[in-house]
Amino acid sequence: MTSDSSRSGLISFGSGQLSRSVLWCATDMLIAYHLVERVGFSGRIAGSIMFVTFALSALPDVFVAHWLVRRSFPAEAALRLQSIFGVLAALTGIAMFWPPPAEWHNKIIYVCISSIAFRMSYAIYDVSQNSLISLLPKTPYDVRRFVTSKTLASSVGRLFASVLVGLALTSRTSPLIDAGIMALIALLVIPTCVGLSRVTVVAGPAQGTQAAFRWSTLPFRRLAIPIVAITFQVGFLGLISRLLPLYGHGEAGYAESSALLMAMVCGTIIGPPLAHSIGAHGNGRPILLATMLPAGAMLTGIALVVPHGVFVSVSLAILYGVTLSGITNLIWERAALVATEHATATTIRIDGPVFALLTTAIKLAIAGSNVTFGFVLEGFRAGTAISILTIMFVVVAGGVGTAMTLVPLDVWLPSALRKGKRPRSPETPDLRTASGSQNR
Repeated sequence: MTSDSSRSGLISFGSGQLSRSVLWCATDMLIAYHLVERVGFSGRIAGSIMFVTFALSALPDVFVAHWLVRRSFPAEAALRLQSIFGVLAALTGIAMFWPPPAEWHNKIIYVCISSIAFRMSYAIYDVSQNSLISLLPKTPYDVRRFVTSKTLASSVGRLFASVLVGLALTSRTSPLIDAGIMALIALLVIPTCVGLSRVTVVAGPAQGTQAAFRWSTLPFRRLAIPIVAITFQVGFLGLISRLLPLYGHGEAGYAESSALLMAMVCGTIIGPPLAHSIGAHGNGRPILLATMLPAGAMLTGIALVVPHGVFVSVSLAILYGVTLSGITNLIWERAALVATEHATATTIRIDGPVFALLTTAIKLAIAGSNVTFGFVLEGFRAGTAISILTIMFVVVAGGVGTAMTLVPLDVWLPSALRKGKRPRSPETPDLRTASGSQNR
């Protein structure tokens, strides 16, 4: 892409990521509340349904990635695919939150079918759009711009979604309010994903002959770092974010839940640019980020489980959002660089497989987290000690696991690169210096 088309592509990509984030975050934040409070399921039934549907939604990712990587022009294929399935995801999202039939068995069947339809559509929409993070940029610097655009747009999308979910939490009279919110989101998703599909892509030498790709040639050792890190971060550290919409009881409790949810989301807007700015300076700061961000998310998550005054709880929710989204930024930057550096070294694009494996890990982590959610929800709302201690244990495991996964990358990978373990052509710039701290 030219400079102007690159700027246009970045704006279109950011708009697409924002609307996709609104759709994802609204469904993620609202689904548990919808199933428990609107539909009337117990915490364990709701958790089981969410576990099954999230686990099934991980299945299309690898197949979509395999299809994309076999295209001669994967960027154009990804643009078309995200537009088609973005529209489908928006429409099935409305169906998922539509009031189900009153009869118990029909209610279960309707909820499961509509949930699976949405998850499958969204999975293809998600993988194809996330592949553009490294398909559209042409330089390592552009990769950072696209990743920061993604994380920042996603955070703004979360803020918008939290406002809409807050309306749902405090509006208990209309059974159609949840579906109405999803219809409003569809009006945002459909034009942005269709508009993104019209971005002009100029094929470059890195797009190469995709028939040479084999799954066995993926740099699994390097990919393991972001995949394992995102599993700990989403599946363990992220448990608190799933409990916040059900934090309290009654009108006052739901108002507090809405306030905490919005506070956490406001924090996620600060986290990505903060992590980007600190990490870009190098001099050991990436290692500091890789340890302090998980530690901060762990401590604030534990503190949120214990009752506090509203001001303290809101402050903790903001810090929790800052640290959690900062971790996300680190992980996505590294995954994007694995794809772009592999393309530079081999001329084979692996963007689809890289992000498919990452999103598969995210969905499986959420599925596992939903099992924990189902078991601890009722005890958490009742304030029982065993549920509180279980939540704290899960959060501590997430913080320790995330830090232990991210820190080795900062310590040994630069040394491995200096020893020449990863080929790089003579004319290729040193991505470690060109992209700041992302690869440390």
